[in-house]
Amino acid sequence: MKKEWFVVCVVIGIVFCFAVLCLTLQHRPSEITQENQPASENIQDILLTKIAAEKGIAKENVRICFLIQTENANTLAVGAITRMGGALTFFYDNSSYSITSREVDYATATDEDFLAFSVVEGKISPWTGNEIVSSDFAKRDNRYVFAYYDGYSALLRRLTGGVASVYLDNEEIEWGPRLT
Repeated sequence: MKKEWFVVCVVIGIVFCFAVLCLTLQHRPSEITQENQPASENIQDILLTKIAAEKGIAKENVRICFLIQTENANTLAVGAITRMGGALTFFYDNSSYSITSREVDYATATDEDFLAFSVVEGKISPWTGNEIVSSDFAKRDNRYVFAYYDGYSALLRRLTGGVASVYLDNEEIEWGPRLT
């Protein structure tokens, strides 16, 4: 009888440890919201202004898709798109107000690329719940294959994303493998 209880306790302990490990690996750093920012330093407004100035467009033509604090409290992972078919992902140092590392700086090359970009604009990642930043569209048969970023992994210390396909005739997205 004691041996059976011991086995039950060990199994429960293993299940508990596995659950804690799964929750730890799925942890995402908290997203930055305007409530977290002092009124004088609205980070989203600062980033919109910086991106618009760099691209030579109006601030209203830029949308932040995700803004996530990394393990370094001063560094933010940022994903943004422009209404002109552009995509940007980068790391932003909030203490020096500068972009420290640019991951993606994409602009659609053709009208068909822009159409595909427009179809996936505003789509939400099924893995992170963030709006995706899409780039690198390539026509394959009757669909467009593209890369996307959808967040940041503190465990991997990098942006997360994958590949997907979009069918322009019915605007259906087929989510492919996660790359990060």
